[in-house]
Amino acid sequence: MNARERNFQKLAYTEYGVLYDQNPFNSPEIKKIKERQLIVISAANREHKKYADFLKGRLSKMSTKFRFFDLGGLMYGKPFEGAVGKIPFQNIPCKPHIVEEALSRLPQGQLLLWLDSDTVPELPLKPIYYNIDICFSLRRSRSTNAKEGWINAGVIFFRNSPKTMEFIKLWKSLTNIVKGDQAALNYILHQEKFRRSLPTFLRSMRIVGLPTDSINCFYAESLASEVYIRHYKTDIRHLHPLHKPVLK
Repeated sequence: MNARERNFQKLAYTEYGVLYDQNPFNSPEIKKIKERQLIVISAANREHKKYADFLKGRLSKMSTKFRFFDLGGLMYGKPFEGAVGKIPFQNIPCKPHIVEEALSRLPQGQLLLWLDSDTVPELPLKPIYYNIDICFSLRRSRSTNAKEGWINAGVIFFRNSPKTMEFIKLWKSLTNIVKGDQAALNYILHQEKFRRSLPTFLRSMRIVGLPTDSINCFYAESLASEVYIRHYKTDIRHLHPLHKPVLK
């Protein structure tokens, strides 16, 4: 049993793995539902264009509906004013703004999946057939760095609803303060000292998590295993399929 299993209540089992409780106040009640087709969004600038191109090609091959946001130099998708952070743990400070923009154009109840541009889906992506509001990916154990915590923000499911939009406003506000979208999420959900100041609407939200091992795998030793989404973040980016040697 790893630290994730010891620290979080199991709510249900999905094709992606165990759904873990992530509500900072109480365990949400969830139930199975029918889903519309999943919609994926991502964003990149000129520097990350080759990874976005690879992700776009993989999503097209899987017949997954997607939308990209151009942060400058991507040359396709919706132009969006924002930056990719170059300072460690600042990630994509404009990510909450992009998610808010994307959700605002979707029908209520639609499930949206954010993917960082350096992720690579390896198996067909499916909805989560439960009435969750937000689903994060949880590390095997909590990072000793508070800005990493339990949550890696490279893969996140959002269901369009008034409460989800309220959560995103909170996320935007804190991201602007701490200068990092991932740090803000970990502070909201996993920092005891902030709990008393959190808004009450969170109490009724169905906030859950899935294992990084399945939907956001960034473990180099797991390259031979079958996962839904692999994440070639900075420390393992050299292992991205784009960098594999070409046999002549």
